[in-house]
Amino acid sequence: MFGFGAVVSIFSGSKIKKIIKISGAVVIILGFVMINRGLTNFGFGFSKIQLTPTQSVPNTDETKNSEEVQIIEMDVTYSGYKPNIIYIKKDVPVRWIIKDKGITGCTNAIVLYHENGKINKKLNQKENIIEFTPTKLGELKFSCWMSMVWGKFIVVEN
Repeated sequence: MFGFGAVVSIFSGSKIKKIIKISGAVVIILGFVMINRGLTNFGFGFSKIQLTPTQSVPNTDETKNSEEVQIIEMDVTYSGYKPNIIYIKKDVPVRWIIKDKGITGCTNAIVLYHENGKINKKLNQKENIIEFTPTKLGELKFSCWMSMVWGKFIVVEN
């Protein structure tokens, strides 16, 4: 804020009014983006408004299926989860491997909202494993402990 005020003070009065109007519009737009992200965590909002979506489809490199378990690999980076949308099969156990590629204070723990409650896991700086079995079709959301960085599993029929 101080830097913005110092930079604006070197412009003339008519230009300052334009800069303030533009900065006000930017603040309003960012406010709508943040409100939408918060609502999306609770199943509302517009999920298509994502600045950097990543998506995984069944049987890709992130999803390795054996006869008894689905192995899901996901990275935690400074910018979020990669991938943050992952397809898994119903009634097949999942071994979710989370690798540290830049854990932050927000992403040092992950919460999976499972059909039987939620799974909380504090992440270490190596490899983290969470195991569960999806029993219902639909979405299983996960997020950081602050619900600011999020993603989801989409459970599909075998």
